[in-house]
Amino acid sequence: MIYIALNVVLVVACVLLSVYVDSHTGNQSDNPLIPMLLVLASCAGLVAFCILISSVAPARLTLFAGRLCLIDMAFFSLMFSTYCVNFPKNETSRAQKIGSSVLILFGAWVLFSKIDSFTISKYSGFFVSSKPLFSGALGDILRWTWFQLYCFLFVVFVPGFSALLMLVKSENIESNIDRQKIYLIALGVMASWIFALVLHLGSFRVPMFNTLFVFALVVTQLTSIQASTHNMLYDFDLIFGLSSKFILRYLFTSVIGGILFAAFYPLARFYGWGFVALEAFCASAVLTISHQLYKMLGRRSQYRDSQYAQNFEDDIANLDFNTEPENIMNELFDIFSRNLRTTSLSIMVDNNNGELEMMYSTNPLPENDRYSISINSIMLDTLWNIGQRVILRINAETQYVFQPIREELRSFFKHTKSEAFIMLHEGRRIIGIIVLGAKKDANIYDDVDYALFNKLYSYFFVVGFYMRNIMNENVIGTVGREIRMSEQIITSIQKNIDDVKNPKADFGYVMIPAHSIGGEFVELIKLSEDRHIFIIGSLSGKGISASMSMVILKSVIRTYLVETSDFKLLVQKVNHFIRAHLPLGTFFAGVFMLMDFSTDTLFYVNCGTPALFMYNRTYNNIVEIQGDGRVLGFVEDVSNLVKVKKIKLGKGDMILACTSGLLTSTSLRGEMFGRERVQNLMMENMTFPAERMAQFTYDALVKFASKELSDDVSIIVMKYFGDK
Repeated sequence: MIYIALNVVLVVACVLLSVYVDSHTGNQSDNPLIPMLLVLASCAGLVAFCILISSVAPARLTLFAGRLCLIDMAFFSLMFSTYCVNFPKNETSRAQKIGSSVLILFGAWVLFSKIDSFTISKYSGFFVSSKPLFSGALGDILRWTWFQLYCFLFVVFVPGFSALLMLVKSENIESNIDRQKIYLIALGVMASWIFALVLHLGSFRVPMFNTLFVFALVVTQLTSIQASTHNMLYDFDLIFGLSSKFILRYLFTSVIGGILFAAFYPLARFYGWGFVALEAFCASAVLTISHQLYKMLGRRSQYRDSQYAQNFEDDIANLDFNTEPENIMNELFDIFSRNLRTTSLSIMVDNNNGELEMMYSTNPLPENDRYSISINSIMLDTLWNIGQRVILRINAETQYVFQPIREELRSFFKHTKSEAFIMLHEGRRIIGIIVLGAKKDANIYDDVDYALFNKLYSYFFVVGFYMRNIMNENVIGTVGREIRMSEQIITSIQKNIDDVKNPKADFGYVMIPAHSIGGEFVELIKLSEDRHIFIIGSLSGKGISASMSMVILKSVIRTYLVETSDFKLLVQKVNHFIRAHLPLGTFFAGVFMLMDFSTDTLFYVNCGTPALFMYNRTYNNIVEIQGDGRVLGFVEDVSNLVKVKKIKLGKGDMILACTSGLLTSTSLRGEMFGRERVQNLMMENMTFPAERMAQFTYDALVKFASKELSDDVSIIVMKYFGDK
């Protein structure tokens, strides 16, 4: 019964593995590994069926099921051999199809004409009786049967010869990772033969062992899956490092712990609790020493594993944008080189002519040979549409999702001499690309790197934004760096605000930082002709850090709107981004508004906005409508704290929202500007356009303060006309 269960477990495992392979290869419909796994599942299922019916069903049924099982084995052998011969491509030629068909027909002829019986019992195990291959005197010398020939052909010769051809072909393959995969697959064939030999020898003592022969085939399949889905180059340093850490983490503790236990065990007879306490102390000491040594080795590059991610994140989060541009870029390259062993780094940015041009590279860039690519190229447009912003060369070569633009990607990697790139976009507009060269140890960028680059995307966006707006030679002058950055950031924000051109409303805003730079912003985003998003608020902090966080958040909001249609969910995702990706302690205070002109309804979410005023023409008065609200960025989950409210707007109604700088700024006598003055200004200026109302309110604040303002000020005004 146990052998039936083992084969059934193998069936389930093969099916689950096929699902895993399908999900890790971009759902590639023609991936040969998937049908190979299903054939193995069928083969194991037939073995289990044969064992089950061998003692109760007619011998003919067992024979027929056994023949089907062996045909499955031949199918797997030929599929695997074709996979090896064509590796790393999957292009089966007509000659290969004809050859496979001939071998299958030959195998079927052997099984149905030369096999006499098929039995399974605990005394004989998996036993096949077949006619001798040779007759007469030659048959006395070579006592081979047709079944032995069948097994040799499909278990040894066909896969072995295919693996040999694959190894010969590997000498002409340029890719180190593909060459390593070939070696791994060939080792899998050898491991499969060894496993089959062990089962064969073991069957002399336990005959039923040979009913597990499908497990030997699975060994080959597992190595093929490992080669297909894992893209790490196992160089000597890495293998040595992993082995050393395994020895240190497991063997060291177990061996030393065992020696100490044996040394102190005689004490247990006389000092029971004392022995327990001593062993506990020794175990703690051994584990502590092992852990500290493990951490020490983890800092060395040859022992590096995924723990490097935290060091990389810390380094790039602390990148100082207050130094000279060249120093910033050199420090960025040093971060990549130190943590990922990157050999080169280049940055392409929008040159305002519809192209991304190579503006910085650790490799010399001849003025007449700067590589560029159109922002509207098919490659970049396709990457945006499929949601890929981190592209690794190995993924571009192997994953089905990149098939439509594979040649374009190959050309890009060739011209830039790179192995990975990170595409930076603000909303739908691509502003730059960070291009990464090969690693020093000839390794590749793997799944760990891919996950890390996606996680830290916001930091890379800052670099791209800096390159495009600050380091561009056209804007670098002799004035202070903060002023230059302020002008560029504010200009960028203003350019990316969508104009609200709806006859039902008039919009206006002002956004003025107190010290040339700040974290406040106003955002107007057009979703459709009748639906617009309005956001006003401020991020904690001042200066470069706050302004950069503001730019990042502004871009992220537009990105989220591409994939999120739920207004409340949008706010929740923004909260998560602030908490997870912006500097620790950053929070957002403001309000999100969604105006639906088709129903004259304003939906809004208060996120700690200081004031949201509404003038109602019917009652000719002004009320505050913001209610209770929580700032974003303090707690992980705000789903229970976010409340979407709505109000119906009529002809002549007005909305004014502002940040705290308008309300809390003080005069020379220490008096705050306050809510009442804002409301009075709304009543006094309501006959003016919304833009002038916002400006007049700010002008009144400046006149009131009679001094330089210490807080940023943002004001947004909407005058609602309704159906005229």
